Amino acid sequence: MKLKKLNKEDIKIFSKYFENKNYNHSPYSLSGIFLWDDCIWDVYWIEYENYLIISEVMKNSLEKKIFLPIPYDKLLPEKLIEILKNINYDVVYYVTEEYINLNKDKIEKFFYIEKNSFYSDYVYLSEELSSLKGAKFSSKRNLINQFKKNYLPYIKIEKITEEKINDIIEFSKNIMEKSKDDSMLECEFKAISKIKEFYSDIEFFGTCIYINEEIKGFAIGSVLNKDTCILNFEKADKNIKGLYQFLDREFAKLVNQRFKYINKESDLGLETLQKSKLSYNPVKIIDSFILKPKI
Repeated sequence: MKLKKLNKEDIKIFSKYFENKNYNHSPYSLSGIFLWDDCIWDVYWIEYENYLIISEVMKNSLEKKIFLPIPYDKLLPEKLIEILKNINYDVVYYVTEEYINLNKDKIEKFFYIEKNSFYSDYVYLSEELSSLKGAKFSSKRNLINQFKKNYLPYIKIEKITEEKINDIIEFSKNIMEKSKDDSMLECEFKAISKIKEFYSDIEFFGTCIYINEEIKGFAIGSVLNKDTCILNFEKADKNIKGLYQFLDREFAKLVNQRFKYINKESDLGLETLQKSKLSYNPVKIIDSFILKPKI
């Protein structure tokens, strides 16, 4: 079987597979798949029997991997082996601990299991991040108070709308251009720019912070499941002390009434990002695994 390259129109087919699914791992989201396509990885896909097979192929490389076929709720390991053989792949990424535990004996029979902390998700209680109560958040509250003391008369908090996307893109572009030869920032900017293209197909929501009528930060998210949203992107002027903490709290306030959890995705193995995510006291970390066939 030959997989085909993802394009914008495919979102109609993907939406049917993701509708009403309760996946907790951030790669299994429409926003994650469609925004990050054509960056470091190109996304390919095919429908196989009653499954949606999604693949990522690294640009200028032979490296390739598939997600767990969707729906993976009742996917048997022997069926997964069959799919891998038919599409000529030999590695499965973004495998959740939940899936492994449901099929542990058979998975251990057919696959080598490798933990991949590079893609483990950090998950938070939206109520905690919206209130920042208690000693564990005292440093965050202090930074927010400093920010408000210095800028309160000039701050405007706006919900993200389709019209605000142009401001977000321009702000992200300025950040990228100030960073020298950062391919990851270029990739991120490309993904952020795609929000405009998919705004009517994927539900996005979030907060923009303006100071003196100029955008200085934004946080934008999307739905992962009925209880959890993803914080897809969060960017702020690093020269403004306390702005990131203020922005993060405002996003949590926005989503708190609808979502119990906020998934801030993975740290990509970056120590500074890991430190930042741990500082917000995640309520759980969703471990990610790789499966490689033994046969």
